[in-house]
Amino acid sequence: MSPLDPFLDLLRKGATLSESESTRCLTTIFTQSCSEKSIIELLDQLQQRGETVEELVGFSRAMRANWIPVPNSSHAIDICGTGGSGKIRFNVSTATAFVLASLNVPVAKHGNRGSKAPNGSFDFLEALDVPFQHTPDTLIQLLEDTHLCFIFARQHHPAVKSVAQARQTLQKRTIFNKIGPLSNPASVDYQIIGTPSLEDGRRLAKAAQTLGTTCTWVIVGANGLDELSTTGESHILKVTPGSIIEDRVSPEALGLPLRSESDIVGGTAKENAALFKTLIKTNQIDHPISELIRLNTAAALTCSGHTDSIQDGLKRAKNAIESGAVWNFFLHYQAAAKKAVTTL
Repeated sequence: MSPLDPFLDLLRKGATLSESESTRCLTTIFTQSCSEKSIIELLDQLQQRGETVEELVGFSRAMRANWIPVPNSSHAIDICGTGGSGKIRFNVSTATAFVLASLNVPVAKHGNRGSKAPNGSFDFLEALDVPFQHTPDTLIQLLEDTHLCFIFARQHHPAVKSVAQARQTLQKRTIFNKIGPLSNPASVDYQIIGTPSLEDGRRLAKAAQTLGTTCTWVIVGANGLDELSTTGESHILKVTPGSIIEDRVSPEALGLPLRSESDIVGGTAKENAALFKTLIKTNQIDHPISELIRLNTAAALTCSGHTDSIQDGLKRAKNAIESGAVWNFFLHYQAAAKKAVTTL
């Protein structure tokens, strides 16, 4: 008999898990000896039916109860997608973090390596020669000194090791992809969450509201991207404690050219890193990837209250890149992150 049988029995009958049942379920996986077979069945059942808001919230609460926290950083913003677009993409959210911090906006970026290919946000950082395996105290100091820190999910969620083999065996997105952005150990007040599905976006918006936020924007990009896109109209679900407002935005309405998907395709982490450094070192603002970075920077600036509109945010992001401020900041942060490692 598996410790997960009570939860599996409910799912086999077509029932959903309540918030408290979901929390107990994941806590059971984290604290008891559950077979890989039972974990795979549980994750597969949830994924095939589609995780409810209560299940997202309950699993997130269990994640939060078992994380290694980064205290005193709630004033920051996180920019994190759920992935799952199936596209070869540029690491927009991580690039955006550097632009935001160069504008003195505090960013506590939560993320991981790629699950299927080495092209996730922390593969990108490694290719940029930016260290990220720091202690919580060092992360707090980096955030205070530079307005930026990168929180490596594998380091701060050690309990998730218990599902690693099952997730690898399944070889598809599970609830853990969706709750990743809801499980930032910095407990940030502001957040941009990207997801490729509007249905998932609405559930994530309600889950973020239930878990508590000052302002979260859940973004469903055009053509199934998990970030604001320049290839067409994107959806934004603007979440505050008292409301969830759905909005739409198109590049043309913001004065940006409409791009094709081939214009913004990404590459390997090394290729993306090389392109990012070229763009910010040479102050390129009209490259399609620069436009994508500027657009998502503008969304984060507006969500966090640093600008009144995406249009204003676009101007600030343009100035940061064009003036060389982003390149100078990148060099400064790289040096600070390396120094922090040597002093651990």
